[in-house]
Amino acid sequence: MSMPWWLRIASASGNQTNTKFKANSFRQGVEDFYEASKIEETDFMPRKLAFCHVLGWLPSKEVRAAHLVPKSLDEISVAHLFGAGAVTIDDPRNSEFITLILLPVFDQW
Repeated sequence: MSMPWWLRIASASGNQTNTKFKANSFRQGVEDFYEASKIEETDFMPRKLAFCHVLGWLPSKEVRAAHLVPKSLDEISVAHLFGAGAVTIDDPRNSEFITLILLPVFDQW
């Protein structure tokens, strides 16, 4: 008998599976989902900003897309969490933008 989904979620670690992860396409999907990027016009040159869900608008290079649910969970467990029929671990709903300064703290949590 397999472990119930809520126990798998509670015991999930941050250990990643061997599936191919494409960080650039994940980030782009998160940007599109949250509409979390914009170009700010300055006196010198335009700069790209991204929305950190903790600190607000920051230079894009200082913000990363992070998974909310650990990658070690299977798709069925992730779908239970989001109340959806088909959600993959790399779905933009399983993400937030966070500043590089806070990312190590977020990963430990």
